[in-house]
Amino acid sequence: KDWSRRLSFGCCHTPPVTGIANVPMSSPEASPQTSSDANADGLSGWFKSKVASVEGHVNVIRENTKLAAQELKGGMQIGIAKAGPQQSEERVEFTFIERALGLELDLAKGAVVRGVKPGGQAERLEVRVRDRLVAIAGEPLPPLPQSEGLPDFIEDVQQRMKTMPRPVRLTFARMVDTGPCDSSADDQQLLNAMKKGLTRVGGVVAPGNKETAATGTEPERTADELFALREQLQRCEAEAAEAREEARQQADDAIAAVEEASALRADLADLHLSRAWATQEAQRCACQAEAARREAEEARAELERQTEEFLQLRANSIAADEIVSAERGAAAAERAEVERLRERLDRATSALEEATREREELQL
Repeated sequence: KDWSRRLSFGCCHTPPVTGIANVPMSSPEASPQTSSDANADGLSGWFKSKVASVEGHVNVIRENTKLAAQELKGGMQIGIAKAGPQQSEERVEFTFIERALGLELDLAKGAVVRGVKPGGQAERLEVRVRDRLVAIAGEPLPPLPQSEGLPDFIEDVQQRMKTMPRPVRLTFARMVDTGPCDSSADDQQLLNAMKKGLTRVGGVVAPGNKETAATGTEPERTADELFALREQLQRCEAEAAEAREEARQQADDAIAAVEEASALRADLADLHLSRAWATQEAQRCACQAEAARREAEEARAELERQTEEFLQLRANSIAADEIVSAERGAAAAERAEVERLRERLDRATSALEEATREREELQL
């Protein structure tokens, strides 16, 4: 009677006492001792089979609990992965009219915009850093090849950039953020994972009762097993709630980390752009310094040439002065000689006149 009360407490969840049912009933001729031994053996066999069935059932529950934990972990990872911003590629077109584009392309990485000149045509058209050039005047660029074909790709793009007319339509590929996924979808996915895991735990048929479940009869369990399953179900629900809260917290942390990473990437891009423009400014200053140095060298060479010409002219002037001085001396000597000859001529004239007078006197 005591075992009957305990078995009836389990209601329909308690399996039939097959061990007792298979014990042959004692005949009226059998002794009371023989009947008691047979009933004891039947109860012992039933208890052993029941213990084995419960142990198998507990093992299956443990395995299904592990599977439920894996399902919850997978749903949590999916929720964290979908919490971050998603990106998609879109095509944007710009029409360049001026000759100078005002941008710098990194052809080694597939014609990616490495820098935009402040105040240039590209900045006015809102071309962004990291945009990738994919078509020129509607003609797509070839895909970025491996290292062997990279020089040919760079030469082809450079040639097309040099020979393209103005105005020209350039097409760029731009990565845009589509935003994080809907939190309700994450919650539904986590809920489905928890339901699936709890179904694995709660919808288990004991190994010893598979035949009973296949025939359509209700599974029977003892009261202790039912209480254990209920407690385990409550623990699983609590763990699922904790896992869901942890997944939400990790999703919030992931979103914050992604936003921080995006801000850091933007700052890094600004730093790269500033460094690129600083490098270009330094190169421009170096070119200007080189041009100034060449002009200074040319001016120095011109000055030296003019100095040599001045020295040559000065030497020629000194030589001319010396020649003039010599000619002046010669002229002075000739002038003195002329004066001397003139004096002699005057004396000769006087003597001639004197002789003429004397001859006239003699004639008279």
